[in-house]
Amino acid sequence: MVAPSQAFLDRLPYGKVPDRDDFKTFLGNDKERKRYWNKAVKESARMADELQELIESGKMRNAVQRF
Repeated sequence: MVAPSQAFLDRLPYGKVPDRDDFKTFLGNDKERKRYWNKAVKESARMADELQELIESGKMRNAVQRF
């Protein structure tokens, strides 16, 4: 299973991954909701790039954490 780390979540506004409830939370404030969601998309792309680097470099084994 791949899941975002707490460090990843800490970089997001509101400390969580955006979800459908944000439409209620930001009712009437689409600009802020979009800013929040766009930040999450950018951070997710960065996380994907880091994962790709781990896979291509063969360093994935060193990065995996057991739970």
